[in-house]
Amino acid sequence: MGPATNMNISKTTIKATFTGLSCALAACASSPKPAYSEFLTRMSDSGLKHFELRFMPEPKAKNKKQAGRGQRPSSGNPKKAYRKAREQMLKEADRQIAQNHYCREGFWVMSFESSGRAHRLRGECNELASAADREQFPQTLKNW
Repeated sequence: MGPATNMNISKTTIKATFTGLSCALAACASSPKPAYSEFLTRMSDSGLKHFELRFMPEPKAKNKKQAGRGQRPSSGNPKKAYRKAREQMLKEADRQIAQNHYCREGFWVMSFESSGRAHRLRGECNELASAADREQFPQTLKNW
């Protein structure tokens, strides 16, 4: 086996990689720039592979009409905002998993929460954890 097959990724490396990926995602005009992004992993004793993606975009700058008036910006349609945030999180999860190969056979979404600007997506991989998975991915998700 060559050196590329024996990868040992630290928690710091995972956070840095995903922060970088989030920044790349934010480069799109329709995506907000992330102020915070984190990908956490958990593997159960029975082999289930779970992950949690946390994301908080930077606040949008106020437009000139709103500046100095003391008015809150319009929140728009909450259902539409929720769907857009969920879609954005799914794209981000796809990108990060494609990069880190945490879920080799895909995943399903267990839950999605959106609270204001902060979003959290929890998922489970379609395959069970291997011994190599347990070595490569640290248990970074403490509360499930």
